[in-house]
Amino acid sequence: MSRQFVDGVKDVFVIGGIARIELFELLPQPGSERAGAQPDLKPEQTVSLAMPVEAFFKAVELLEKVRDDLRQGARGNAPDSARGGSPNFS
Repeated sequence: MSRQFVDGVKDVFVIGGIARIELFELLPQPGSERAGAQPDLKPEQTVSLAMPVEAFFKAVELLEKVRDDLRQGARGNAPDSARGGSPNFS
């Protein structure tokens, strides 16, 4: 099994009973590297997940549980972003 790192969800849509989740990675733009500065990053679609709608519903339930646990600190040291407004935890 291969693993793919992604920075976020770009889009989600359902067609014919199949949920598609488009994921993105933030990639540095050519020529944006400056000495001592962060390069400009642009989201680029990297991975598409496709699953039956019922599996998508189960995935959403699982993600909501993890989010709720993070907000309550039940998983140990919840990251600051989980407490303070990261779009990944809203």
